[in-house]
Amino acid sequence: MKKKYKLSSLVEFYINYIFQKTTILIFGISLILMVLILLLMTNNGSDEAFYLMSSYDIHKSYFEKALLIITIFNGIIISTIVITLIIYSNSFDSLFISYIPRNVICIAKILSIFIVVLIITLIEVGIIYLIPLIKYKLYKTDIDDLKLIYYLLLTNVFLIMIEVLFTTIFQSIFIPMVILFLNISFKILSDSIYTLRLTLSRLMPIIGIEKNKYIIDGDIIGIVFISISFILYLSFYNIKDLKTI
Repeated sequence: MKKKYKLSSLVEFYINYIFQKTTILIFGISLILMVLILLLMTNNGSDEAFYLMSSYDIHKSYFEKALLIITIFNGIIISTIVITLIIYSNSFDSLFISYIPRNVICIAKILSIFIVVLIITLIEVGIIYLIPLIKYKLYKTDIDDLKLIYYLLLTNVFLIMIEVLFTTIFQSIFIPMVILFLNISFKILSDSIYTLRLTLSRLMPIIGIEKNKYIIDGDIIGIVFISISFILYLSFYNIKDLKTI
């Protein structure tokens, strides 16, 4: 007689699996370093006369640098999650497959990753806007700034699905590492070369700055790619033998 297993219970199991001691340590160190670096970046606001004359440029510089810092640490966190849940959890998947459909396991994994990344995204958005509110006298936030939650979540999920798909196909911890390096490289280059940014925005969602507000290009293509990647992930997971490293 086959055991019954609720999707919610499976999601809870995988979330708990993500939050092992090692991953919690990586998440914690990443968030702490992120805050420290962002705080150091706001020191130019301590010269009040200079700040009052150049507040717009100082705010813009902060948000540009903050986006790069968030991109780097997000990449590290996401790669850690993908390695943990797509590769190292395969031993548990083998136990579940006898009484749980593979599609259900896939959906549970993606949902658990999404929930964890949503929590991290909310924390990061809070950090990004709380620091200038504390450090900069002339800075004010508004309701439109909450759009960054959508922007970051979309780009994070896009990156996750790339890593999940290719890691499922090749079953190597080096895949997330390579994609992490490429993502950071694309971010740095797209900030420096506008034509490259326009080209990349036709292939992937890219967050930028306009009038000290975050904007996003390529969000529609991002949503389409995420949907296609999820379908491909289900297909490859269903036909591939489970392996552990």
